[in-house]
Parts: sequence; C-alpha cells; structure tokens
Amino acid sequence: MPSRQKKPIEEAFLKVFQGVRKKLSFTTFPLKELKDHLIEVLAQAAISKCVAFNIAANQKIKHTEAAFFLMSNLRGICEDLICLTYLSRLEKKHAVKLIELKQFQNVSKGLKVQKNFFEANNPVQPIFNDREITGRAERIIQQNREDLRDLWQSMGCFKQDGPTTRDMAESVGLTSTYEFVYFSASNFVHFNPQALFRMGWGPQEGPFTFSVRHMDSYYRSFSSFYGAVLFIGFHSSFGRHCFEADLNAEIKELIELLGHVHRWPEVITFEEMNHKPPLYILTHALREAMREEDKKMPYGAILEEVQSLRASTP
Repeated sequence: MPSRQKKPIEEAFLKVFQGVRKKLSFTTFPLKELKDHLIEVLAQAAISKCVAFNIAANQKIKHTEAAFFLMSNLRGICEDLICLTYLSRLEKKHAVKLIELKQFQNVSKGLKVQKNFFEANNPVQPIFNDREITGRAERIIQQNREDLRDLWQSMGCFKQDGPTTRDMAESVGLTSTYEFVYFSASNFVHFNPQALFRMGWGPQEGPFTFSVRHMDSYYRSFSSFYGAVLFIGFHSSFGRHCFEADLNAEIKELIELLGHVHRWPEVITFEEMNHKPPLYILTHALREAMREEDKKMPYGAILEEVQSLRASTP
C-alpha cells in the first residue's frame, strides 16, 4: 500500500481538478449541429466524467469503501480515451457511421433485454418500448452487426467484429496505457480471485477478515495517479477541439505533481504478498539522481505517450 506521504499530493491534485471544473462548461453544440460534431460531443462527455472521477479520487471521503469502487470506473475512462482518440483519426464519415451503428446496437439490445426481463419479472410496470424495434429485435440486431462488419471491412479491417480495444490502443500509440491501466482496472470489472483474496487481511496464519477498506490507500492512490495521467491524455488528444479554456498551466502542474509521487501504484503490491516494501522516498531520490546522470534512462513512457497524442490528432 502506498505510504501516507501522498496526502499532500492528493490535496494538490484535487485543487487542480476543482480549478479545471470551474474553467470548463462541458456544453454541447445546438441540437441541429450535433451530428457534425459527434466525436467532440462524446469527448466532452468523457472529459466531464474524467474530471469528476479525479475529483472523487482525491477528495476526502467519509466512507472509505468508496475508493474501492473507483477502480472499476478507471477502465471505462481509459477505454473512452483509447476509442475516442482512435475514432478521431478516422475519416469523419466513417467515424460518424460507426458511432451511429454502435449507439443503435446498444439501444436495440437494451430494449430487447429490458422487454424480456420485465415481462418475466414485473409485467405491470410501464417501460419504454419501441415496438418497431422490439417486434423484430433479433433481425435488427443481426442486421446492425452485419452493417458494422461491412463498414469495418470497407475501411480495411477484416476482423469479424472490428478492431479490439488493444488494436485501437496500439494504432494510436497508447500501448503502455492499455497494457497497464486498462489491464489493472479490468481486474475490478471481471471475476478475479486475486482481487477478491487481497481483500482478506489478518495474522500470517489467519483467520482473515474481508473488507474493501483494507487497501483503501492503494485504491485511492491508483485512481488518483492514473486518473491524472488519463486526463493529460484527453487534453493532449482533444485540447484544441473540446477545451474552451487554456489548461496548459494545469497540465504542467499535473505533470510536476506526478513527478513528485514517490511510489507509482503497482498491480501486485509488496504488502499483499506479505513482503516489507522498500523506502520509496529513497528509491525516488535515487531515480532522480540516476536520471540526472543518464539522460537516456527510461522513465515515464506512459506520460510521454499520452502527451504525444497532441501531435497526431487532426
């Protein structure tokens, strides 16, 4: 579990993101113009979510269980960044069509599932039901799937259901982001014995007590650190299109704050493996000294890749 030295860092992160929220309005274009700006509109929604996430990750919360539940939401924010950056680099007509087909697919499946569920469980409750869709849901969903495949093939992608999230991440240069942040957050979305076992703490020989509170500091540190990294990615990718205010000073401050964090949150920690962690304040100082001596020493690949998005996004 990261040491408690991070508290001032969290407070500094919180101050930055509260300032960001005051500067940004997250307002869309008028309805008649939305179709011409679909990617920017979706990016606005995703950025709004990312800012709110970072505020929640860094503020003091009365109920400590909340930090655990931030972790699964980090995956969605990471996927938003990857997919929207990927879409922004496609030919506009293709990107718009993909968004429309994907949205219709989700609505069609949702209506079908909702209708079946309430008919079996609570038939007297009124629910929204588009009979034109639900009446031939299977045919519509199948046609939608075929339309998506045809579109991907017309763009040169011959995978049955289009590129995976990993494919998209590699395409836009977000490999470290996908392989670490997306992977780590996915542990809290899917069934994972390790994620459940690590909730149990107690004497070396047991018995153990399960609680999401036991690694609260870890969950909060992970969300705080990588949430800030993802926000930098959003700013790099969409800063010229979706940020009506100049946030260069805030981005610079976030990067400086990340540099002051002694311990980058890991996937598997010393603590959960019953090993004593090193003195991170010393390893941090050693890292900085080594970087001064050897300018080629690898450091911060994930920061470099999220910042480099600016140069590639049209």
